[in-house]
Amino acid sequence: PTLRRWPAMRERSVRDAPTFDDNQPDGLHAVPHSSQAAPHTAFHGQLLIGRDALYLYHLPLFMDDPLSHPHNFQVVLEATLPAEDESAMSDDQEDHPNVVYSATPAPFDQSALVLDYPGHPRLRALPVSVVRGHFEREPNEVIIQSSTLEIGRAVHFREFAAGGAKLDPLTYLVFGRDGENFMAHLLSAPPDFDQVLSVTLGESAVREELLRDGLYVSFPGRTNNASERLRQGETVSCRFDPGDDAEPMDIEVTVTADLYCEAGEVGQVGFDHSRPCP
Repeated sequence: PTLRRWPAMRERSVRDAPTFDDNQPDGLHAVPHSSQAAPHTAFHGQLLIGRDALYLYHLPLFMDDPLSHPHNFQVVLEATLPAEDESAMSDDQEDHPNVVYSATPAPFDQSALVLDYPGHPRLRALPVSVVRGHFEREPNEVIIQSSTLEIGRAVHFREFAAGGAKLDPLTYLVFGRDGENFMAHLLSAPPDFDQVLSVTLGESAVREELLRDGLYVSFPGRTNNASERLRQGETVSCRFDPGDDAEPMDIEVTVTADLYCEAGEVGQVGFDHSRPCP
């Protein structure tokens, strides 16, 4: 397997936001012949991942309307809860290890997370409720009725292109902080699957500043489908070239928990019923 970095997302104004003709790691889709960014306002369900560092992970759908595709994004953001709510969530996580948490924010414009444009400043905070479990799947329970998530840096922000090419082979994003690391399956085109894993890295650990930016792992021997996804308890070896004239290193990754895996909602273009991976 090989591991590589994609270019960090550049700060952009709407004037130079590209219209994608292929899947890209950065940028935004702009409405043709318009001074406004594409309307991506909707209810955006999120996963909440991590303990010492908290990540907001958008639950995507594949959509092909060029003017309104609010869920056509895979997004990982650093986020922070107020101290009192952070403590309440941490206590709950202590009692419920390896359980996924989710957030139900008020509707917002997805593009406003990373893009400023006239009259619409970048979002820095989201009002949310915090749920133990997936908010659409039983069992679940609201543990924080009303809070505010402060939005930090974007680890990953990628818009899907309608009719874009499907990634091959199997590819994941690796990210984390403070020794707590995760992998998210990199989505590209339907049929696909959405998966988030908790992982540990071997002794030849990657520098934390690289993990904060997100790293990309591909597995040439495995096709990009749910049946060949990484599984809890699996240990895989990756080759990483850090650049800057540094020597390549081998990294061992062990999957400690399969936090979330969804096959239905990203199995086609448009909404389908939620369905866990087989």
